Order: sequence, then structure tokens, then C-alpha cells
Amino acid sequence: MVNIVVILLAIGAAYFLFKIRVLFEVGIFLWFLVTSHWIIAIITALLCLFLESAFAEWREEKRNEYIGKRRYEGRMDAVETSKQRRAGYEKAKQKDERF
Repeated sequence: MVNIVVILLAIGAAYFLFKIRVLFEVGIFLWFLVTSHWIIAIITALLCLFLESAFAEWREEKRNEYIGKRRYEGRMDAVETSKQRRAGYEKAKQKDERF
């Protein structure tokens, strides 16, 4: 039981720290197959597939949030620039009207 917990913690560490998901998962899967723990190997493979799809979806959501935020900031910058430009035109127009 302790070995399973250690293996799962190692898989989690590989996901978050080392970004070598596929190589690490395949290594763990093959190690279980070689040591004749067939059921644990299958469960580990399924768990790795589930975690990969869940984290891929999570990363995609975060990426889309970031892109949306950058687009929104870009639009706000454009609005501010156009307001400043309009204010500059108004000042120039007032100066022209005085003379």
C-alpha cells in the first residue's frame, strides 16, 4: 500500500515539476508489468490517462483565460488611446477657434 502511494506521489511530482509525463508513466507501467503486478499496472495506466486528459483540459482553460484577458486589456488600451486622441483633437480645435 505504501508503494502505491509513493508511486502516485512520484507521478504527481513528475506532472508538476519535471514535465516528463509520458516517459515517467511508461516507465512506471513497464516496471509494474515486469514485477508481475498486472492489476496495479493497468490501474496505473488508466490513472495516468485520466490525469493527462484532466490536466490537458485544465491547461487549455487557463490558456484561454490568459488569451481572453490579454485581448480585453488590448481593447481597453485601444479605447484609452482613442479617448486621448479625441481629447487632443478637441484641444487643437479649441486653439484654432480662438485665433
